[in-house]
Parts: sequence; structure tokens; C-alpha cells
Amino acid sequence: MGNGASKIPHTENTSIVIVGAGYGGTALGRKLLHSGNMKIINPYDFLFHNIGALRGAVQPDFVPSLMIPLSRTFGDSFIKGRLTQVNKERNSITLEDGQEITYTYLVLATGVSSAFPAKLSNDYPQATAEDTVKYYTDINSNIRESGTIVCVGGGPVGVELVGELKTDYPDKKINLDSPK
Repeated sequence: MGNGASKIPHTENTSIVIVGAGYGGTALGRKLLHSGNMKIINPYDFLFHNIGALRGAVQPDFVPSLMIPLSRTFGDSFIKGRLTQVNKERNSITLEDGQEITYTYLVLATGVSSAFPAKLSNDYPQATAEDTVKYYTDINSNIRESGTIVCVGGGPVGVELVGELKTDYPDKKINLDSPK
């Protein structure tokens, strides 16, 4: 294991819990998967490639390719759940369903939040893979039915979304409005 993972003292009683299965949590989980007692916890049962999320808003048939099932990657080491409490004195965490999990090492890899459609994040906390496809299909329906689209925010996400929209809908009137 590279990148510092080999520096963690490991015994057969060592348990590592990773909360968050985005890019960072998943990468660490894959490095540690066969090294002993490791659990990875995520509220969704899939890794969502949010880098392609805006393309999914324009082409909803692309959305299934953005989801990698975590149970296929991590098997029994994956737990679908949402963290509600960390008890540092007991070296344990509690999930929303009441399940308590003890750890030797805890990694919080919860990532960042952004609004839909750039990410699922807090907008859809209980989304399944099927729900996710529906959310992107619904937004695409709104896009297709719109004559004019106003995108508020001229940062990287806004510019990317306008680029995706213009690529598939070159005849639509699209305004990019950046507040001052």
C-alpha cells in the first residue's frame, strides 16, 4: 500500500471505518480492502461520478454509467448508512438506523456538497440508483420543454452546464447570469 496507508499499524484486531464513499473514501477503501477489518459507510449504495453529472442532466441515459455499485466493489465491507454520531471515548460511531460500529481508526471522507444537478448530495439524501435516473430524467424533461434557460452563476459549474446545454440544444436560448 502506498501513499501513507502502509504507515498505519495493523494487527488482526485493527478495525478501520471509512465514512464516505466518494473519490477519496473509495480510493482508500480499495487500498485497505484486503488488509483486514475495514468497513466503508455511505448513504448511497453507489459511488456517483459527479464529474459527469451535468452531462446526465442533458442526456439522462448517461446517468447509469455514473453509478458504481459499492457492494460489488466492497462486498461485505460496505454498509449503506448515514452517520449521526461519533463517540471518541468509545471509539464508535452510530448510524441513522441505530447501528453502532467500533473502530481503531476512523476516516471521515464525506467530501463536499453542491446543488443538484451537479451532485446528488443533500438535495436527495435517500436516493437509490433508480431514483437518481428519475431525477435526471425529470430535469432533462424540463430542459427539453423550455424555450429559454437562465443559468444563474458564472462559476465553473454554471459555465459547464451551459456548455453541456449548448452542445445538445444549440437552438435554445440560454442566458448565463453571473451576479455581481
